[in-house]
Amino acid sequence: MKKITEHLIVLIATMLFTGFTGITQSKATPENAKKNTNEMKTYVIERNMPGLVNSRLKN
Repeated sequence: MKKITEHLIVLIATMLFTGFTGITQSKATPENAKKNTNEMKTYVIERNMPGLVNSRLKN
């Protein structure tokens, strides 16, 4: 009987903990997503590299 009670207490505690963290995560995520809307920008830099360009033309 004692083991069953201990198992039930552990089960209830873990369910309450996961439920609480799930609720807090779902409430916190949209606000943080709106505030942190940093987009990475990619730039292409074209350069003429004499050694590389000449070797490609010779082949």
